[in-house]
Amino acid sequence: MKTHTFIFIGLSFFINLANAQNFQISAIVVDKITRHPLQAVNIYNESNSSLSNDEGRFVFVSDKNEINLNLMGYNPIKTTFNGLQNQDSIFMEIKAIALDEVIVSNTESFVKKVYENLTKNYVTSSYTNNFFIRSVLKKENEIVKLQDLSGKKYNSTMIKTTPQGKTDKSGIEILSMRKIGVFDKKDNVDFKLPDFDELFDMPIFLDTKYVDLTEENTEDENYCKINFIAKNKDVLNQKVNGYVIINKKDYAITQYFISYYDDSDNCPYKKTLLGRHQYRTRKYQKTLHFSKNETVNKYYLNNDKLDCQLEILADKKIEKTFYYDLSINYFVTKNFTGETANANFPMDKDIFKAKFSYSDDFWKNQNQLPLTSELKSFIDKANIDKENKKEFEVTGNF
Repeated sequence: MKTHTFIFIGLSFFINLANAQNFQISAIVVDKITRHPLQAVNIYNESNSSLSNDEGRFVFVSDKNEINLNLMGYNPIKTTFNGLQNQDSIFMEIKAIALDEVIVSNTESFVKKVYENLTKNYVTSSYTNNFFIRSVLKKENEIVKLQDLSGKKYNSTMIKTTPQGKTDKSGIEILSMRKIGVFDKKDNVDFKLPDFDELFDMPIFLDTKYVDLTEENTEDENYCKINFIAKNKDVLNQKVNGYVIINKKDYAITQYFISYYDDSDNCPYKKTLLGRHQYRTRKYQKTLHFSKNETVNKYYLNNDKLDCQLEILADKKIEKTFYYDLSINYFVTKNFTGETANANFPMDKDIFKAKFSYSDDFWKNQNQLPLTSELKSFIDKANIDKENKKEFEVTGNF
């Protein structure tokens, strides 16, 4: 992925009432010292949530005049919409690290307490939340598809605790969608992209029967980090690895990272759906964050990011080997709503296969990831490519 340096001049920051009793803010959050934008900052209150994008920008809509900002390694901010009214930017300060901090002395014993507190810490009964998902597909670092989804998710089961755990029984109701894609007509690669089941699947690999565990310090003395790596390779000659961030006070997992490939150079090639080309997965990683709702006093999945890369092997029809990169960002916009989710999209269907209408008014009043400069440029390019129908196929609903 490309690395960008962003310089923000004359930032426009506003707060207004989106409608009766609703507050809305569009802003940027940055590191207080470096002034670099901070991505994946959780912006929330008891009712609603949002997330900052790669440029540190976010949109937050709520009927409560309260805003909290939280990012691991930084001091949390608790304020109100009114309290931010005269600020041009929101600055977050890095937490001081205790150099003499003692790490967990008995990892297995500590992990055992995590398992013992699963039902106490996490929601075990069914509930519904509203969500936002952004999916971006790139070919050779150039965007070829953008899709944003807003909807409801019905959650019925808790986290899986072992690789053999039960599959989550959830339902998805899509409320609105915006989507646009630009493909070179010479491309003819066919493969299935992730579905909702893949996005939310989370077996916790902390059982010492299957993995080796090591611990290390974090940027926050209230949390510990435990790394895991599989004892044995899987059928693809890979070792699953990752880490968990655990709250020392209640033994709750607040962040979970998992990578299914540790040696992708030795991963075998497979045939695409129609058998036209060979490909292999070079990267498949997920990062999940859990937040605590003070009303129900339970943790729930607040946001989830999936990053993967596919390598398409050169053959008679493809001149050179190339790569697809996919990034999917999910976050809860409103939790424990008490509403019903009327499922209208299968959990096991390619997310990019969704076909729903676009509503401009709907998207103006949603907690969402603002479009980055890169995405805006892609949309502009797509509008130009619409005229070049000989070379490009442009699909979309807005």
